[in-house]
Amino acid sequence: GGGGGGGGGTLLASSPAALGDEEFGLGDGLDAAARTVKLGYVCGVVPRAALTAFERVVWRALHGNLFMRTLEIHAPVVHPGTGEAAPKNVFVVFYQGHESHAKIQRIAASFGATVYACPGRRAERAQLRADVNERLGVLRAVLDKTHAHRRHVLAGVRGQFDAWRTFLAKRKAVFHTLNMFAVSAAADDDGDTDDDDL
Repeated sequence: GGGGGGGGGTLLASSPAALGDEEFGLGDGLDAAARTVKLGYVCGVVPRAALTAFERVVWRALHGNLFMRTLEIHAPVVHPGTGEAAPKNVFVVFYQGHESHAKIQRIAASFGATVYACPGRRAERAQLRADVNERLGVLRAVLDKTHAHRRHVLAGVRGQFDAWRTFLAKRKAVFHTLNMFAVSAAADDDGDTDDDDL
């Protein structure tokens, strides 16, 4: 089998629960075990369509010596550059050895996954989550105020739009009429016009 198989030392599991240490099983006991056996870990986000293949390739590359958990992100993730939304999953892979870390990084990049730095201690992860949520709250407040200001400006413009359009139409008609006039080239230098030219 591939990434979902139960080969030597491998345990792959998934759950649609909310994201958190409890759902991932990353409690204090796992932290202590990781420090005892010197486990490393890589966590990130991978497109859902590539999840099965990603699990299989990681399992084969590490010869089954890994522990992987995945969780679905319920809302589609919007790419900040392209604006495209795609369903994705969060993953965390525990492993042993420095070479395994580099392999997982390369595999994740080849599947379009994004790897994030995550603190090793549960308290530090909780603090990081709180900091991220606080920054998100500030950004939401700024965006809400920006949208409210834009709506206010557009509402004011809407009341004057018809008047502006009428004004511009009149100006355009005036300049169009002026462009139809031809200046006579028979005028004298003093501004007088000969009778023959009248």
